[in-house]
Amino acid sequence: MVHALIVLQEMTAIYNKIGDTYSSTRRADERIVDRIVSLLALPNGVRVLDIGAGTGSYSFALAERGFQVTALEPSSVMSAQAAEHPNVSWVTGSAEKLPFDSGSFDAAILVLCIHHFTNLEVALSEVVRVTGSGPILIFTYDPSKVEDPWLFEYFPVFQAQIKNSFPSTDLLSSHFSSRGRVSIHGFPLPHDLNDSFAGAAWRYPERYFDQAFRDGTSAFRQLDPEICRHGLEQLREDLETGRWDQKYSHIRSLSVYDHGYTFILSNGQIPRK
Repeated sequence: MVHALIVLQEMTAIYNKIGDTYSSTRRADERIVDRIVSLLALPNGVRVLDIGAGTGSYSFALAERGFQVTALEPSSVMSAQAAEHPNVSWVTGSAEKLPFDSGSFDAAILVLCIHHFTNLEVALSEVVRVTGSGPILIFTYDPSKVEDPWLFEYFPVFQAQIKNSFPSTDLLSSHFSSRGRVSIHGFPLPHDLNDSFAGAAWRYPERYFDQAFRDGTSAFRQLDPEICRHGLEQLREDLETGRWDQKYSHIRSLSVYDHGYTFILSNGQIPRK
């Protein structure tokens, strides 16, 4: 427990340092919001817990759709950037020790955050506790597809990071087996995604030269500067010589790309009236 607390404090400190620009590039994409709403399949007015809410873009978007949202975020730097909404309330805390009574919420969402948990088993048990029989929806990365993205040719360290930090879909599903049906829904990324996480620019390699884009991703913000510089130099050279297009030109014509991002849904019951 002491170790987990230290790790949590370290992660919070990291996001207090690197999260200062997230709101400028990490905006909710309506197609992701649409998928969240569709998979939750709940009526307006229900209580949704957004765990690891970051700067609150998805909390705000769900509130706009009529949900009552509680946004949980350990980093004060991140939450301070959130736009206010009357249907969103903010709480400082971590997934490993949720400061809520059992059954406080009708549903929970976890958007690109579980790879930062200090103790996955404890965190998911806490989510089940506060959600009761309601649906739990995780948006994450499927590490079984770690070989696919071209980005790893230039930043191979990302490949190792994903394998070490993203739990498998089987492991995640097993945490919810006692709650009944668990379903997995792939989410091929649109080429014009508004939420600029690390894989969002899959069709536009030039975007990775944009400092603001890189600063909006934890993967790049935590990357060793020398490794980042080397990868960008190699990418720039390959673009200038045409090597990148020789290998990956087909990607530029795609409207969506299965980059490994996926939703995992632990189904629940219709919420209490």
